[in-house]
Amino acid sequence: MGAAAAPAYLRDRIDRADPSPATRFGLLLDVWDSDWKKSRGEQSQRLRRIGQLSRDDTERINALVARQRWLAAARAGSGATAHFAARSTAPFATGLGNEHPLENGFSFLAPYGIPYLAGSGVKGVLRSAACELVSGDWGASTDWATAVDSDASASASDPVSVIEVLFGSGERGSHLAQRGVLEFWDVIPKLAGDRLAVEVMTPHQGHYYHGNASPHDSGSPIPIFFLTVPSGSEFGFHVVCDAPRLSALAPALAANARWKGLLREAFEHAFSWLGFGAKTAVGYGAMAPDPERESAYEMAQRRAAVELQETMRRSAQSAAMNRIDEFVAEIRARAESLRGTKDRPNTAWHQKAQALAAAAGGPQWTPEERDRAFATIAEWLPKVVALGDPKEVRKALRKMGIDEPGGAS
Repeated sequence: MGAAAAPAYLRDRIDRADPSPATRFGLLLDVWDSDWKKSRGEQSQRLRRIGQLSRDDTERINALVARQRWLAAARAGSGATAHFAARSTAPFATGLGNEHPLENGFSFLAPYGIPYLAGSGVKGVLRSAACELVSGDWGASTDWATAVDSDASASASDPVSVIEVLFGSGERGSHLAQRGVLEFWDVIPKLAGDRLAVEVMTPHQGHYYHGNASPHDSGSPIPIFFLTVPSGSEFGFHVVCDAPRLSALAPALAANARWKGLLREAFEHAFSWLGFGAKTAVGYGAMAPDPERESAYEMAQRRAAVELQETMRRSAQSAAMNRIDEFVAEIRARAESLRGTKDRPNTAWHQKAQALAAAAGGPQWTPEERDRAFATIAEWLPKVVALGDPKEVRKALRKMGIDEPGGAS
């Protein structure tokens, strides 16, 4: 008789709430069912059901990716951010060593319950790639092997290398340890097919690893299933540089954002030769740069930067000015949609302009805000509403407190 990992009343409530893959793989995993290990095929099917993303999971991933883009856009003005887009060319495995009843865990980002690649793991792989590029045997530039000419190198017995400046130096806890200028963010992959894949490994030496027999090639393989991010998934890597500190430590690396070129070499080397996550020695975690998506991302980031500046500008001005800006944005869109035609008088836009004029005439608005509102109405209302000849236009505007187009009464 099987025993549930969670009480039945809790399982029923969570099931109705469409739980995340992390919840299905953890709290709701039916590994304690008596038939779990009887059928390897059934075990594989259960894991596949666990890995299917719901619409909420997909929306959550998109929201987190958008949040990272906005945060990067806030730092983009100083040239202190870099983004590298890639697409996996092999399954990506992570967190297999995490404790789990199946002995093969998986890394989910708490509290969202979605797959991710920790920024610390990205930094480790990139540092290893940079160390290999130092040799100059990989066709990359030899800039990785140059020493940094700075005050930091003058105070030390050995010259400071580019790797030490970018990634840090010294052992953790040592008084000589120094933090690198680069910060690597967690990576939220967009899963191909909106689902996790199930991979299988079949060790043939179980009789040796778990018993007393000598190793030989005639052992019976036992399939072991585990979750992976499928091939073809999208990965976006964000790196933030402490630009003022880099300028102080290594001005040559800071000039013209030279550190970004070096970092791109390290990423391309890591994509091709090292891989990310677990089981990279057998081909997992391989990726390829995605220039097209990277260009699209840069355009989206520029839009996000403009939107962020607009948001900051609106937050710094009064509610009255924000209302005028909203009126302008909406009536401009209406004018563009009309394509030269106009609405009839006393319809929606006529009434909206009257409402704005009435609000501007109240005691809460300053003279400057009132003048701005009246000038805006005088400029835009005739573009979307057929007010007739100039005499009728002046008459309609005068009813709103506007004596002449462009001026207030």
